[in-house]
Amino acid sequence: MKFVIEDDDHETAAALRAAPLRPFCEIIVAPPGEPRTKPRALNIALPFLRGSLVAVFDAEDAPEPDQLRKAAALFAAGDEKLACLQASLCIHNGAQNWMTALFAIDYALLFLVFDKGASAAGLPFFLGGTSNHFRVAALRALGGWDAYNVTEDADLGLRLARCGYVARTMSSRTYEEAPIAFGKLVAQRSRWMKGWMQTALVHCRAPSRLVADLGALRALAVVALLVGGVLAPLHGPLLALALGLDAAFGRLLRPETAFEHVHCCLWCYVAVMAFYAELGARLIAMRRGGLLHLWPALLLRPLWALMLMLAAWRALRDLWIRPYHWDKTEHGAAAAPETLRHAPPTTPYAARQRRTA
Repeated sequence: MKFVIEDDDHETAAALRAAPLRPFCEIIVAPPGEPRTKPRALNIALPFLRGSLVAVFDAEDAPEPDQLRKAAALFAAGDEKLACLQASLCIHNGAQNWMTALFAIDYALLFLVFDKGASAAGLPFFLGGTSNHFRVAALRALGGWDAYNVTEDADLGLRLARCGYVARTMSSRTYEEAPIAFGKLVAQRSRWMKGWMQTALVHCRAPSRLVADLGALRALAVVALLVGGVLAPLHGPLLALALGLDAAFGRLLRPETAFEHVHCCLWCYVAVMAFYAELGARLIAMRRGGLLHLWPALLLRPLWALMLMLAAWRALRDLWIRPYHWDKTEHGAAAAPETLRHAPPTTPYAARQRRTA
């Protein structure tokens, strides 16, 4: 087990050295240097790995106890092209306020709907920043993580696919804490969107090579998810506002010419279909994640969209003035429930171990 810390993080270093670490634990101190990002720290630790498999966890994570065994079993059953397994990330403090509720729903949408669907269809998908399990040989073949990308997980997921490796989702969950303050939430989402912008610029700068590496269908799916995921929050609320103003004060609902009738029908069709598609996807995610009790938060979805727009424009600004700056997210305001930290393993192997113990 490797604990990777920055050289000036004296508080964490002192806490680790005071803890009764097991013999297999090792503290790796990242030497001074830029950029001060998580992927740089991971690259520093990569040469110290001795096993054939490695998992990445954030310090505040609460993974299900049998997650490592599940991943090892899946790798053993797969071939060498299976390079990554991604566990589902779930929010344990979704009921804390309306922002954490919508954050939890978005996480469920990404990991329990989009990623699982893409994995089942054989399409590339964006990895989570944690709870991903890798073959070390594949990581080294790719040169590790991009130290200058602030969403190294999104970039690595695409690089794995472009190099012929396979990533799959796995049926295991890791519980995380959502930011509870508006400013922290905007900062975190801004970093994510800045990283997606970086990833889009890197992977879409040579479209013909992207198509050659992935095939036309898979490349189109990547562009739709990656570029669409950035453009939607940048202009979506503004587009909705323009539609509302046109309906209230313009001629959207009072067409006179044939062209205006067609224009009205198309606008209304797109608006209604987009609304029901988004609502339906979120309800599916909430059902899969056991989050249906958070449905009242959906009434505040317009405010969430405005927050995402603010984060997206902040990300665009940061991409220009400080592209490699990493907004760190504070954790610890809501401790993980005891049931998450001490739940017994659920695999058949673990059940047999408990019976024979």
